[in-house]
Amino acid sequence: MSYSYSLKAPNKAAATAEAAAQFDKVQEAQPVHAHDRAAALAAAESALGLIAEPGELEEVSLSVSGWLSGQWQKDGTLSVVTGASISVSASITPTKVAAT
Repeated sequence: MSYSYSLKAPNKAAATAEAAAQFDKVQEAQPVHAHDRAAALAAAESALGLIAEPGELEEVSLSVSGWLSGQWQKDGTLSVVTGASISVSASITPTKVAAT
């Protein structure tokens, strides 16, 4: 099972909160991702910790993706995780400015 989402936020705190909200949606659709939730959000927070706060006319861009593989039960639950991947990128990007 895999997931991927991207977001933009005005600052790092807002990006952290939105990353958790987006992962809530992932976990609601794919409950198996309860297994990697903490690791994915920790990775996102760690990447955000590496960048500066955005300045005027800038925002935070964050992308989070990952997958789990393992031994699945007949009821669709994952009993043993045999593989996992988490990928995160965080950057400061310019905000779009309306043309004058």
